[in-house]
Amino acid sequence: MAAYLIALPVKNVVAWLLNWRFVTRFRVPWWQTAVAPLLAATVVYLILRYLGGLIWGPTLERSLALFLVGTIPALPLYCFWNAFFGGWDNSGLVELRRATEMTPFYTLANSVAFRLAHVQGLLPTLAWSC
Repeated sequence: MAAYLIALPVKNVVAWLLNWRFVTRFRVPWWQTAVAPLLAATVVYLILRYLGGLIWGPTLERSLALFLVGTIPALPLYCFWNAFFGGWDNSGLVELRRATEMTPFYTLANSVAFRLAHVQGLLPTLAWSC
């Protein structure tokens, strides 16, 4: 196990260096990679921490309610704040668009997005046309 914990990071560093040297000199967009996700995670943490103070109690029911509030709605909330802080670039939005076209709820989601896109001032930048 210890050998794996050492070998994996070494392999990753060597692969990055070889890619940098022989394949392409890639650029890491630090805002989309680290800053926006950390800001979004901080906001979601603070919201969940506040709700946890309201909900939590020493009973199984309250702990379960906090767990469900902290896991199920937290992902869409995180995605919203990540987008709000600029964590999505145009390529990511195009890929999200392609992924949503594969879901059975595409027609409903596209209809809602179309209506929201035409609310004055609500969505000032839209990466794709509805």
